[in-house]
Amino acid sequence: RYFTPRDDSTDYDEGTGRLYDQPSAKQRVVFRSFIRSFVDPGAAIPGNIISGNKSINIRYYNETAGDTWTINPTMVNQFSPFWTELDAANSAEALTSSGKPFCLSKYINVNELPGVCLIQGFHVLGDGFLSGFNDKSTEARTIWGFYDSLTKTVGKHSLSFGVNLQDQYAREQTTFPTTPILHFEPKYTGEGLSDFLVGDLYLMKQGAGEI
Repeated sequence: RYFTPRDDSTDYDEGTGRLYDQPSAKQRVVFRSFIRSFVDPGAAIPGNIISGNKSINIRYYNETAGDTWTINPTMVNQFSPFWTELDAANSAEALTSSGKPFCLSKYINVNELPGVCLIQGFHVLGDGFLSGFNDKSTEARTIWGFYDSLTKTVGKHSLSFGVNLQDQYAREQTTFPTTPILHFEPKYTGEGLSDFLVGDLYLMKQGAGEI
């Protein structure tokens, strides 16, 4: 079963800008900028802990430049530096019937980060249900570098030399698995949902967090 609190609604925008110049007969330069945005606000049904849709926020940036230099009739140099960044974030909250964030620590003796109320991989197997992993997560990935090539024509031959340099840095930050991950399985009453209703927990996992 899949519960959705609303019609799916997302905002998707992108734009491209380009500048071109030819400062001399032997040189041509260009600059291009590309930006993309994707936003899904997410939502949840009050009183239904498995209804939450994750909010997703993604930004993508790509900047590049190019320089083509005709050194002489038989030799051309092309140089292109670039920078790319991807920033993504997502999370979801379950709500109580009064519309407030659902916190496990208000109902059972578990620890949660201050101000963080999330449902994390809540399993009730058998004829039960399964929540998503709704931890707050962000990921930033940056790539930069340049391509440089030199082409030389010698008689009927074309010789190419060059270098490609690229560096990538990625960082992830998440609250996983600081929120308790609870599993109710058909081990005691024979039904996972019955075990959940009587409070017979099969497994709990929790950690100090991941950076």
